[in-house]
Amino acid sequence: MSSVIILDGRNVKFNLDRDLPKLDKILPSFHQEPGSGSCALVGYTVNKFQVKKGVGLGFNLMWVVVVGMPE
Repeated sequence: MSSVIILDGRNVKFNLDRDLPKLDKILPSFHQEPGSGSCALVGYTVNKFQVKKGVGLGFNLMWVVVVGMPE
């Protein structure tokens, strides 16, 4: 199992359209537990696959950007 990149977007301006491929270069790492009530952007992929009883879905968390935390 690999770890998920958690980035701190609270004090750095960024544009998702332009900066998405390089967020890990623009934003610093986030080194604490995001508290209850925090707001974050979550990047993930979805995979669809066939199972005996129909369709299955797999969700793969790629990165998290913390954009707000309660005081």
